[in-house]
Amino acid sequence: MRGRAVAVAVLLGLAAACGGGGGGGEAADDDLASTGDRDDAALAADANLRISDFPTEWQSSPIPQATVEATVEANRALADCMGRPRPEEIRTAVADSEDFSAQDTRRVTSSVQVVRTEEIARDDFAVLRTEKALACHKSLIDAEFARQLPPEASPQTTIGVLDMPQFAEDTVAYRIVATVLDRGSQVRTYIDLVFVRKGRVEASVNFLNVGSAFPTDLQRSLLQRLVSRL
Repeated sequence: MRGRAVAVAVLLGLAAACGGGGGGGEAADDDLASTGDRDDAALAADANLRISDFPTEWQSSPIPQATVEATVEANRALADCMGRPRPEEIRTAVADSEDFSAQDTRRVTSSVQVVRTEEIARDDFAVLRTEKALACHKSLIDAEFARQLPPEASPQTTIGVLDMPQFAEDTVAYRIVATVLDRGSQVRTYIDLVFVRKGRVEASVNFLNVGSAFPTDLQRSLLQRLVSRL
């Protein structure tokens, strides 16, 4: 079971992008909001979750470089699937959190990107609400399970829209449930993908728990802490 939990945890990084951006290509420099690229980079870095946001039993560790590289390729594939320009074409800054964990079953990561215009960000979230976006995210996760695990160990997955209060100006959330047979028993892993927008800033926070859904109170507390820094 431990190996499968680790495989699912890697998926948190792969699901971190807000759909890869969109809106129709590069914007002219005078279309940018008043903040410059340096300010955008600081905002993206500062807004992410940090260990002080979590209860005392939580720990943090750097995201492995291999996962970072896999995330870049996965987010490009996700953008292609949803018919959007690739992230690097339309954003001005991006930053990822560390990997946070507790009880050997819970994992959290966050990612914040700033795109060139608010119109691009609004279009991203319009796409995130479509059935195509659900299908693209499921396809990506199924492919990653197939890459990491032998066929007999790959779980059955479902994805659906998760009811979530609105944070900032726009919020979209999915829940993925991965079910695997472990020593004759079904084990479920729950992955909640939450996307939040404020102006042209897009944040995603990904929550994982094995055996039951991630605790709602902690989930919403962490989201509120991140949003307060956007």
